[in-house]
Amino acid sequence: MALVVKRIENLVLEKRIKSIYICRDFSSEKIIVTIRGSTGFYDENDKWKEVEETTLTMKDDEVLFLMGLSSSKLGTDKIGEMISKAAYGILGGAIPLSCTLNVISNVNGTVKIYKEGTNIYQFPTNTPFELPILVNVTISVESPGYKEYTTTLPVLQGEVTLNVALEPEEPKEPKEQEEGGSDTVNESSENNESSEYEGTTVPPDSGTESEETPF
Repeated sequence: MALVVKRIENLVLEKRIKSIYICRDFSSEKIIVTIRGSTGFYDENDKWKEVEETTLTMKDDEVLFLMGLSSSKLGTDKIGEMISKAAYGILGGAIPLSCTLNVISNVNGTVKIYKEGTNIYQFPTNTPFELPILVNVTISVESPGYKEYTTTLPVLQGEVTLNVALEPEEPKEPKEQEEGGSDTVNESSENNESSEYEGTTVPPDSGTESEETPF
């Protein structure tokens, strides 16, 4: 038995949202968003034919980024449409949830990414590095003999290139001579004064009076 495959002209695959599930963990105060999508097409009878189902789970910085999308970026100010467009944009790749960061520096060094004071990523300069989307991070660029460079970015998303010119550290000034040398001189001078009275029975100005013996 031969399998007959009917070819549909001008077939265009589309993405549809099947469901959006929002879960809040009260113990950790974290929000997890799960988006279920469907990739498929409409046949000649306008019936939806699913080819693949997609499930995307977002949490932490991904959710913060989703919550921070403005109506101007989404082209609507209606809540329902905003959620729908954001979900479609994420599933379709128009809104990336990843980042490629390339820190171009005049000298080879180390790039450190801090989140709330914790170093979460570390990689060399002049080398593109793949990251998940991050919100409110501090980027530090370090190299021995050069001043540290730091900057804060509200969002790390998509293709990001950061040009950094590190400045050489200023030469350290020599330490000043420690105090206390004058004490040594004073001690030696006192020793010299006391040595002048060696062999003298009664030191000068001792207050001792000599008595004469009458004949």
